[in-house]
Amino acid sequence: MILFLSGILIGIFSAVLGLGGGVFIVPLLVYYKLPIHKAIGTSIACILFTSFSASLAYIFQKKVLYKEGLLIVIFSTSGAWVGAHTTSLLPNHILKAFFGIFLIILSIKFFLQKNEPFSFKFPESLHLKFFIFTFASFLAGFLAGFLGIGGGIIFVPLLTGFSVPIHNAVATSSFLVWITSLSGVIKHYFLNNIEIKFLFYLVPGLFIGAQIGAQIAKSLSSRKLNFIFGIAVIFIALKFILECLKLI
Repeated sequence: MILFLSGILIGIFSAVLGLGGGVFIVPLLVYYKLPIHKAIGTSIACILFTSFSASLAYIFQKKVLYKEGLLIVIFSTSGAWVGAHTTSLLPNHILKAFFGIFLIILSIKFFLQKNEPFSFKFPESLHLKFFIFTFASFLAGFLAGFLGIGGGIIFVPLLTGFSVPIHNAVATSSFLVWITSLSGVIKHYFLNNIEIKFLFYLVPGLFIGAQIGAQIAKSLSSRKLNFIFGIAVIFIALKFILECLKLI
């Protein structure tokens, strides 16, 4: 029951802040004494289900841009596979350190973010554009597989950098997160990093919470939410890093 209620809360925050939920799911599962390898694998499996639900809604709304998405997903799926495999090569405390550092970077982004979304500033050179595009796509997938997050934090600014309207960027990002997560889930499954029993409690809660969060988001200031989120994530990040330092 606690996991189910936690899933609802995570779903609410994820919908309000536009995140996949992995930044909350992984710490929650670690709290339940799951090794971080399994917490990451289980988290990306949760994101697979929730992003599939969001993708269906956006597909019916005809907001998903398949051509742009296909170009990104070619690189992001390979990145997710590599990222998932990399988790098997690192010990628990190193993975926790990486996750903690990522959370601090993410919290700083939310502290500095204004109401308008951040987007990549592409250079004029076609070759540089292609390099940035492929690197960012691969990185989003790698982070999804390596840290158990969705990858939308990179997909959305990448798409808006190509002058995609924000509503289409968010919709296409949800679709990309689903496909990219699928690649990571397959790899984590073969690595035995997914605890199926946790999915039965978390996934329904995430679905319900996401619907509630979508309604709440209409009446809240994004600036205040970013600040609250940044504070919460810093505390989680410090906990991970301090745990790592105790083992050195």
